[in-house]
Amino acid sequence: MSALLELKDITIRFGGLVAVDGISLEVKEGNVVALIGPNGAGKSTVFNVVTGIYTPTSGKVLFRGEDITKLKPYAITDRGIARTFQNIRLFKNLSVLENVKIGCHCRGRAGIFGALCRYSGVRGEEKAFVDKSLEAMGVVDLTGKKEELAKNLSYGEQRRLEIARALASEPVLLLLDEPAAGMNPQEKQTLMQMVQRISGMGITVFLVEHDMKFVMSLSDRVNVLDYGRKIASGTPSEVQRDTTVIAAYLGKEVV
Repeated sequence: MSALLELKDITIRFGGLVAVDGISLEVKEGNVVALIGPNGAGKSTVFNVVTGIYTPTSGKVLFRGEDITKLKPYAITDRGIARTFQNIRLFKNLSVLENVKIGCHCRGRAGIFGALCRYSGVRGEEKAFVDKSLEAMGVVDLTGKKEELAKNLSYGEQRRLEIARALASEPVLLLLDEPAAGMNPQEKQTLMQMVQRISGMGITVFLVEHDMKFVMSLSDRVNVLDYGRKIASGTPSEVQRDTTVIAAYLGKEVV
């Protein structure tokens, strides 16, 4: 199985602070890969590097063998990488359907002039966006709420709406930043089934998450960060037995 995403010796500094220190890892096509670690370990910073929000101080990001290190976020999305965020970022006063349709527009061809004039080709594209949005909403069980305003959804539903919007961009690689944060056990179980469904659709999943039961149940491979450095990588069972990982989470040396 080939590597879809490769991080090679990624370092990122903010002034004198080293947020990520020489990290290398791979996300193989078709896998669910987790990135875990204590708060402040650099997990979301890694996601920001992959998606072009931050440019690393040194190192390379390769996607399908292409160097995407210095590409803008829109160009990275265009290549098939989508993400959700740790803090929910929805258009609260738009409907569920309208929020998801926003994810489709990176694949649009109409442009501003075409959208204003409403040519037949533009109308056809808009219908395709609606169909694609409904399909994405179906994956996360939100089709029945397509007319609801995003602000009226429950917290767990808003999390799922973010995932639907990302899916509407037709990703090859989906990055989920703490998707289970704030969810109750039932919502987490539902989310776990949805991530498995997404993986079954052939979409590779790279996730950051603090809930270890969630991570270990879903992941093919787990990478562990601590103070900006990768301290372990392996299968869930290998990582759970790693004394360095246990020490990082407990804050003390394991004898």
